[in-house]
Amino acid sequence: MSGSDVRAGTEQDWQTAAVDRAVRAAQGYWGEPLATYWWQEARRRSRSRLIAVPGAVALAAVLCAVPYTLMSEAYGASVVVALVGIVAAVIAVLMYRGGKPNERIGIVLFSGGFVWDDGRESDVVPFDQIADIRRSVTQHLGSGGAVKYTSHHYTVIRPDGSRLLINDAFHDVVELGDRVMSAVTALQVAGGRERLHRGETLDFAPFAINQRGLRLDSDLPVTPWSEVSEVRLRDGSLEVLVNGRKVGARFIQHVPNVFVLVTLAEELRLAGR
Repeated sequence: MSGSDVRAGTEQDWQTAAVDRAVRAAQGYWGEPLATYWWQEARRRSRSRLIAVPGAVALAAVLCAVPYTLMSEAYGASVVVALVGIVAAVIAVLMYRGGKPNERIGIVLFSGGFVWDDGRESDVVPFDQIADIRRSVTQHLGSGGAVKYTSHHYTVIRPDGSRLLINDAFHDVVELGDRVMSAVTALQVAGGRERLHRGETLDFAPFAINQRGLRLDSDLPVTPWSEVSEVRLRDGSLEVLVNGRKVGARFIQHVPNVFVLVTLAEELRLAGR
């Protein structure tokens, strides 16, 4: 289902219950849900674990029955073994069709945050209570260097250090992750501007910025904004150019609140020209 359609996500009873729990957990502060995103891998994974034992028994029985039949006169034994395999296979199919997933994960998105629901309880995550969100996009190559598939990870980090991982198990993971990241970035950019106007220094280890300039590392002096040519994102890295020369680079996933840093740094750089 599309993450942008709330109603489509409530077709199943457990999804309806998850949305209801999320609305109650949010206590009406954020209004109606904007979208729902479901962990589509849960059912397949749980069913795979569920049928593993009878499936293995069925396979072993078939592998044993064939040699019995072809290489000996123990036809009676081969029939018994084959019957065991058939029964195990039937049990595996019935368990696959009727088994319920052990885990059901859903995220209900609101204007002021999201609620993570695991089928047992709801975890309320306000956007203004997210300290950082890291995005990692990895292309996995197959034979000949062609891209086989691309994986996405969004790590939501709270002030206490606890983390929630949003990955490709969710349908529309890029839409979900980018919506959360955009909301958090907008709040932190606004708060960062206020702190900068008060003369504070913002830390984005190893980088730091203030009204005077940008520091590339904790043991380096501040570079004035008049000397900073550009702060940009390129090929998965944050790059800093001073007097037209690249002097600092870090992978995006290793820089806290990297989009906040780039936005504010460019504003300060342009203002200091």
